[in-house]
Amino acid sequence: MKIKKVRLLLVFMTLSLFIPEVNGQTANKKNNKIADVSKEKTAVAVEVPKEIEEWMNSEFLKIKKQPIADFNSSDFYNKTNGRLIGYINGYNKNLGFTTGIVYWINEITSEDLPAVIQIHPDGRFEADLPLSYPIYLNAIIKDVSIPLYIEPGQVVACIVDIKDLLPVSDNSKFKKVFYKGTLEQINNDLLNFDYNIIDFEDTERKINSLPAEDFKSNQFAEQKENLESLDNYIKSHQFSSKAAVIIKNDIYLKTAINLFEFPQIKFRSLAHPDKKAVNTLDNSFYNFLKEFPLNDQSLLVSSLFGTFENLFEFSQPFSVEPSREIFRVTPEKNILAYLDEQAVKISKEDRELLNAIYNSSNASKTVVENRENKVKQFREKYRKEVELYNEKYVMPLVNANSLNIAKEYSRLRDSVVTNVLGLQHNLVYDITKVRKLKFDTSRADRKKAMTYWENQKKEITTPFVIEEGNVLLNQVFPSESSKAYVLPPGKATDIFNKIINPFKGKILFVDFWSTSCAPCVGNIKNMKEIRRKYEGNKDFEFLFITEETESPLSGYSKFIKDQELKNSFRLSVDDYNYLRQLFKFEAIPKYFVIDKKGNVLIDGFQMHNFEFELKSVLELGK
Repeated sequence: MKIKKVRLLLVFMTLSLFIPEVNGQTANKKNNKIADVSKEKTAVAVEVPKEIEEWMNSEFLKIKKQPIADFNSSDFYNKTNGRLIGYINGYNKNLGFTTGIVYWINEITSEDLPAVIQIHPDGRFEADLPLSYPIYLNAIIKDVSIPLYIEPGQVVACIVDIKDLLPVSDNSKFKKVFYKGTLEQINNDLLNFDYNIIDFEDTERKINSLPAEDFKSNQFAEQKENLESLDNYIKSHQFSSKAAVIIKNDIYLKTAINLFEFPQIKFRSLAHPDKKAVNTLDNSFYNFLKEFPLNDQSLLVSSLFGTFENLFEFSQPFSVEPSREIFRVTPEKNILAYLDEQAVKISKEDRELLNAIYNSSNASKTVVENRENKVKQFREKYRKEVELYNEKYVMPLVNANSLNIAKEYSRLRDSVVTNVLGLQHNLVYDITKVRKLKFDTSRADRKKAMTYWENQKKEITTPFVIEEGNVLLNQVFPSESSKAYVLPPGKATDIFNKIINPFKGKILFVDFWSTSCAPCVGNIKNMKEIRRKYEGNKDFEFLFITEETESPLSGYSKFIKDQELKNSFRLSVDDYNYLRQLFKFEAIPKYFVIDKKGNVLIDGFQMHNFEFELKSVLELGK
């Protein structure tokens, strides 16, 4: 399973020391002096046209419930849309953008759920966010991140001026926004609480220069100071209790994230001389988790929670491996017998190699010593035969054994929680079980996957987390015989259909990519010979979709020429935003398989396994 780290560095680079402004000044961490903060950050009042104000009020009237009183509410989990509305003063469609976007991830299931902000010619904008719980995130318009706290079932209005929609260069918070609606106060409180940004380089320097326990002490000293600063600020201001919880959780999460990052940064640093010692950091380093509020559902509200959860589930204590015996499968027929049965001519050397694998006592010392290299050569030489053999005799056993392996990993991880970390089962750990569910069951059939989940969820105590797992598994294993799903009607599907209509009647391997994405570029280069091999195939085509800001024209044109990309589409940011929402992705590369009718056959195709998966995809798409 890949670690989802696409947002990690960006979040880490902007982790915050929460030091509130005091009369326009900010405490300086390095010398304990007050640093002048004179930069204008607040917005000038925006006059909203009467008809737009009436539209906003009509949207507010659609709210059926009051916001939750606090984050312990029984209504905290709620799969109801939140609605963002607003107005951009001075906007006109000739400015070159008609959309914005809100990226949010359901951190329980690890699903990307971006929502397009539709901007109307009169400056109104609106978006429906498919929420599951309250969340503090950003609405992005014209590359500007507008802070937004929103709850399921609530409507929040943001009012900005077009001349203020300029990216903030110093990573500070965009503040030139007015809020309206039932969540106005908490949004204003979160907006107006100022803090300094920690320099990532300074944090990395501390990690590389301090021993583990000293760095830990430093982080907890900063945490204590930040909590005291927050408490002092709250005492002197009318401050929403929910806003206070969000900021307090950010302080806790920021500390934990830095501590989780410690071994990763320390180990990869070339300047660190004792890599072996760092790589075997004692698990007692993680005892800070005993004091962490792992059962507090309010953690989910923070934009830092996803990074924390990701680092938690892939942290050093959980890097346990089962005995190799559990991975072993014994096909009823070995590769040598299969090749003989198929009358494939095998050289004496290759036959000796296979005998060495299946009967090492008969192998010469030279063959044994060179086995690894020779096995690679053998697989290349008999690639087609090996693939057919694996498909018939090996993969059915591997697939049948996959849940046994998943169960053993789960047992070991449960043991780590209790016996290594000294923790009770908790919400944060329960969420890891749901996030791993799709991967754990990816090789199983529906019945076995459901049985596996029934056993996994026995330890989970939060009903909503269980329900999210149920929904996720039903998406992976739909009850209908066909797994393809029809794209919903609307503008996004119209944009996509315009791209794929010339290829109807063929299966399409769709690659969302950009020239500025290193993994995207690497995968396309790696696939060049495979694309050549299947050029002109009557059954399928490769399609490549990018957007203009992430793939500047000069570099894009050269790259698609070098890589011989025949079906590449470079869309406007607005059109690409709609496709992000349609296919529910934030990070790229992202791959989909579209069937001959234009329906989605595979969501999240593993392109690196293209040749291995091709036959089954073509069979599935008939």
